[in-house]
Amino acid sequence: MHNAGFAWIHFRQFVVTRHPGLLAKTKTLLKRLAQMSRQESNKSNQGSATATSAAGTSSEDTALTREVGSAVIDWIAERLSDYHAKLGGVGGPEALPGLVDMLAFAAVSRGASEQDIGDMMAAAVRSSVDQELQRRLSAEGPFDDEADNITALCGTIVTLAREQLDTWARGFSCQLLEAAPLSLAVLHEAAGARILPWLGTIITLDDDTCKALQAAMDLEPMLLGPVTSAAPGCQHPATRKTLMSARSWDIPTQLQPVLAAWVDKQISGFSVWVDRQLQQENWEPLGDRQPHSGSARELRRIVMESLEALFDLGLPLPAAIVSMHMEGIDNMMHRYLQGIVSRLGSWQDMIPIIPPLSRFKREVAVKQEEAESGMTGLPERLPPVGAMSRKGVPFMESVKRVEQEPCFNRIADLTSQVLVVMMASLGYLLDTLQPIATAVAEKWREEQRRSSAHNSSSGGARNTSSNGGADSGNPFIGRSISDGRWGSGGGLGEDVGNNNNDGVNTQGIRG
Repeated sequence: MHNAGFAWIHFRQFVVTRHPGLLAKTKTLLKRLAQMSRQESNKSNQGSATATSAAGTSSEDTALTREVGSAVIDWIAERLSDYHAKLGGVGGPEALPGLVDMLAFAAVSRGASEQDIGDMMAAAVRSSVDQELQRRLSAEGPFDDEADNITALCGTIVTLAREQLDTWARGFSCQLLEAAPLSLAVLHEAAGARILPWLGTIITLDDDTCKALQAAMDLEPMLLGPVTSAAPGCQHPATRKTLMSARSWDIPTQLQPVLAAWVDKQISGFSVWVDRQLQQENWEPLGDRQPHSGSARELRRIVMESLEALFDLGLPLPAAIVSMHMEGIDNMMHRYLQGIVSRLGSWQDMIPIIPPLSRFKREVAVKQEEAESGMTGLPERLPPVGAMSRKGVPFMESVKRVEQEPCFNRIADLTSQVLVVMMASLGYLLDTLQPIATAVAEKWREEQRRSSAHNSSSGGARNTSSNGGADSGNPFIGRSISDGRWGSGGGLGEDVGNNNNDGVNTQGIRG
C-alpha cells in the first residue's frame, strides 16, 4: 500500500507540474509495483497457500494498486492515442519513452500480459499516426485535381514517416520493438487506400499525373521495405499480422492499360502523317550534303520525339508496351517505304514497248507515202493517229508513241533527280535504324537498373512488373539488332546524318 500510495502522489505531482524528475521517480515506483504484482501472480500460479501472508499484502493492497494503475493507464493512454499533438505540453518526444514505460508498468501491476501491453502500444501508434496524417492533409487543403492530391499525400507521408523513424518510434522501442515498421505499415495502408482507387481512374498521362505516379512509386519502397524486412521476426502477434498483410500496390501492372492507351494514341496518327508527307513531297534534296528529302528528315524527327516522349514519362515500362511502340514505328517506316514503291510502280513499266514484228505489206508503204506526199516536208511532230492526210488517206503508225503508253504520266515525273532523292531518303532512314536501336536499348537498360534499385530498397517486396531483369537484354528489338554494336553515349536526339551504316542490321525493323 505504501508503494502504491507513494507512486500515486508522485504521478499526481507530475501531472500538475510536468517536471521530468517526477516522471522518472514515478516510473521507478510503478516499476516496483509491477515487479511485486508479477511476483504475487507467479506465487499464485504455483499454488502457494502462504503467498499473501508471506508478502505482507492484502486485498486492499491489491485493490489500491489496481486503482493507481488504472488511473495511470487512463491518463497516459489518452495522450499516447494522439502523441503527435498531445505530448507538446508533457515534454514532447523526450518524455515519450518514460510515459510508455509508465504505461507498461501500470498495466503489469494490473495483471496485464506482454501481449496486452503490445496491443496497447500498437493501438497508440496506429491511432496517433492516422490522426496526425489526417491533420496534415487537411492543412495542405484539397486540390481540384486528384493527381495533385496524391502528390501532396505522398509528400506528407514521406515527411511523417521520417519523423516517425527519427523521433517518435524510438520512444516505443523498449515495449514494442516493431513500432517503427508498424507506423510505416499504417502509412502504407492509408496511402494505398487513396492511391489504388485513383489508379483505376487515370485516363491520360499528363504532367501532373506522371508526377503523382512517380511520387507514389518513390514512396512505396520507402514504406514497404522496412515493413517486409521486420515482418518475419516480429514477436507481437497482432503487429506481425499487420506487417505480413502489407502488399505492394503493384503500380506497373495497374498502369499497363493506361500506358497501352497512351502508346496507341501516339502511334494512331503515324499512318495519316506519313500519307500527308508523301502527298506533299516534291522530292527535292535538302542541300548539297543532304541529298535526302524533307519527308525523310521529318520521319526521323517524329520517331525520335515519340521515343523521347515515351521514356520521359518516368514510369516503369513493361516490355509489351515498348514493343507496341516499336511496332508502331516499324509500321510507319514500312508505310513510308510502300509509298515510295507504289510511286515507282513496277519496273517493267519503265521499259519501252518493243514494236511488234509484222510482214512487209506494199499497200501500207503506199498509204504512208501518199500521206506524206502532199506535205512540204516531214512534220516536226507527226499528226495524231487516225488523222486524215490531204488526200483523205488515214495516217498510220507502225509503233505507238510514248505518250500513248498507259504509265506515261507517272514515268515522266520520275526524273533522275527524283529517283536519286528517293534512294538517298531510304538510305538516310536505313542509317537511322541502328542509332534508334542503340538509344532504345540504353534507355531500357537504364529503366531496368532503376527498377532493380527500387526492388532492392523495398526489402524484397514482391515485384509484379512484367519487365525483365537488368541483364535481360532488349526484348522488344530483334536479336539481330541487340547482338550488334551498341553505342555508349548519346541520347535519342543524337545526330545520325553522317552515320556510315557500317555493321547496321535492320532485320529488327521491316523497312
